[in-house]
Amino acid sequence: MAKLTQSELETHLWKAADILRGHVDAGKFKDYIFGLLFYKRLCDVWDEEFEVLLAETGDREEAAEPDEHRFHVPAEHRWDAVRKHSTQIGQHLNNAFAAIEDANLRLRGVFGDIDFANQERFPDARLESLLAHFEKHRLRNADVPADMLGDAYMYLIKQFADSAGKSGGEFYTPRQVVRLIVECLQPQPGMSIYDPTCGSGGMLLEAVQYVKDHGGNARSLSLFGQEKELDTWSIAEINLFLHDIDDAFIAEVLRSLDGAIAAAQAHATASLKVFRSVRDQMIEEARFQSSEISVANALAKNRGEKLRKLQTAYYREGGAYPIVDQGADFICGYTDDEDALWPYALPVIVFGDHTRALKFVDFPFVIGADGTQCLSARPGIHPRFLYYAIQSLDLRSEGYARHFKLLKEKTIPIPDEAAQAEIAETLLGLERAHEAAVHWVERAESLKTVVAVDLLNGRVRVPA
Repeated sequence: MAKLTQSELETHLWKAADILRGHVDAGKFKDYIFGLLFYKRLCDVWDEEFEVLLAETGDREEAAEPDEHRFHVPAEHRWDAVRKHSTQIGQHLNNAFAAIEDANLRLRGVFGDIDFANQERFPDARLESLLAHFEKHRLRNADVPADMLGDAYMYLIKQFADSAGKSGGEFYTPRQVVRLIVECLQPQPGMSIYDPTCGSGGMLLEAVQYVKDHGGNARSLSLFGQEKELDTWSIAEINLFLHDIDDAFIAEVLRSLDGAIAAAQAHATASLKVFRSVRDQMIEEARFQSSEISVANALAKNRGEKLRKLQTAYYREGGAYPIVDQGADFICGYTDDEDALWPYALPVIVFGDHTRALKFVDFPFVIGADGTQCLSARPGIHPRFLYYAIQSLDLRSEGYARHFKLLKEKTIPIPDEAAQAEIAETLLGLERAHEAAVHWVERAESLKTVVAVDLLNGRVRVPA
């Protein structure tokens, strides 16, 4: 049998989707194509393995032993067995999917909730046409290697995402974006890779490919992810299996709160690493492309008057106006004292003279406690660019001494205003992505606490 090229394989699979197009809900019919493709691959590979084992042993019974195969496909539910039926084809497909899940613990739930038994949606004639199209080409490993089929599957995911419009973002992130993030993370052999919103699994697979491309052992990676939508979880599982990755763990959110928290924490850590790496790289590149000035010369001149700072004794848990000081928390308290509000233009950069804390404040606020410096960018300098440039500096700790004097002596690059704005916008996007990741860690931990309390109070029962 002639081998397919990558392009021919992709065209062949996309034409299968055309057979169902218009007959199944646009947001759902991808799941039927993915499920059927995976079923065909499982059956063809089982046949391939059986023939190899039979040639080696000469024993048909031994060659059919479940333990001798990557995945077991019960005899009465293999492709050829289903193809013998001309009526109730959909029900026979459903039965085959259920039997395969029952026979392989690792495949539990992988076919999702797809239902071919609906005769109005899937009359026998339409399913006959669909199955006849799929069996035009064998999908054995010898015919279609795992990387080739995996790439074709990713092609299908992209095509379905493009046709789904905005909702396609729920299960697909453009490969260029995923590749950029992975290149920033630089995964190494032996690492654990987590993706708490893994969609179709593209980030995990890109990490595997990165390690391969750099001569590393991708099998040494530990891959983890989570996905809240069952259909998308199934897409990710199939994606990994088709790429010959059996030991990744993709959790459904409600199935594993501990896994969710671990994945979210890892994602938050990774997103912070990406932000810092890109920030330092962009600021360093700006140094080579522009002149440098001291931080002191980048700041607006001191207005001369002494600003009112609210002492910690007057901090309240609630109030009309947030208080920002040099502490670790962004907002350290509240007050109703309107007269204490920062009286000048926003935004400003709050710097902790003792703590070296750095905060970008673009909302009405009250300055808290001593040691809090408020810095404004002089004309021609983008405030947020200045914030990130200062943030990238290596300012050593002098204990509880004053650090503002040291900061003013440091130098930063000042590219043209357009470049400053571009750098600021890029880094703001990455910073917000990190903040969102931290938010999901907090949400996951809160959810775990709620569930734990309900368990203790008997409101939730764990099945025996």
